[in-house]
Amino acid sequence: MASPMAGRPEYLRIADALREQIRDGTYPPGAKLPSERDLRSEYHVGSAGTVRAALAQLRDEGLVMPYQGRGVFVREQTVRRKIGSDQSWRDIVRRSGKGDAAKVTVRIEPCPPDIAEQLGIPTGELLTVRDRLLRIEGEPPDMISLSWHPRWTVDLLPSLADETQGGMVRAFFGVGIQRLRMRDVFNSRRPTDEERRRLELGPADVVTVQRGVTYDQDDRPLYAILHVAAGHRIEFGAYQDMTPTS
Repeated sequence: MASPMAGRPEYLRIADALREQIRDGTYPPGAKLPSERDLRSEYHVGSAGTVRAALAQLRDEGLVMPYQGRGVFVREQTVRRKIGSDQSWRDIVRRSGKGDAAKVTVRIEPCPPDIAEQLGIPTGELLTVRDRLLRIEGEPPDMISLSWHPRWTVDLLPSLADETQGGMVRAFFGVGIQRLRMRDVFNSRRPTDEERRRLELGPADVVTVQRGVTYDQDDRPLYAILHVAAGHRIEFGAYQDMTPTS
């Protein structure tokens, strides 16, 4: 019987071997990996591009970091970040000890059919869309965060239309909302080409997807969300119920 690795691209086989050596401590955090020339010799490959693709795969997984003129080094592996009721993106950034490099854009778009169904509004009604590419300074992006806000919620909370403002979930408590309830579903899949580009993913990476709607105390849908996360960079912890004192 043929080996299941037989059809695996050469660069992925090299990445697999190096990944295992990182995990077993052969190359501990802070260690420098062998040079491209040494790796070509060790793994009997003639193309420098093959080795570079293997190292790029490990970089995309967050395991190594290349430095111009110095080589490729194993990164310190931190506890995986989790999003939960007490952990906003700002909390995650603060715990990292690094700067927030998130990019936020706000635009007005017609409501697509699936979002219209979730929010109970007509398809094509104009919505405010917050599009955030969440990343920590010096690191590849963790997640694409999209949220769709009906006009009445933007009237209630005008900062939703402000690209410089964050912390939108808890901001609702300051404008009369007494309770937030989230209903979310999760799945994993292959990224689209656009998601792969924005999240700087490698060819073998998958994404974790969260779709959901947030309701107020009267069960009115406030907004819908779509989070697309690099599956190997961030974990989800779903929160279902929030109050101002939670």
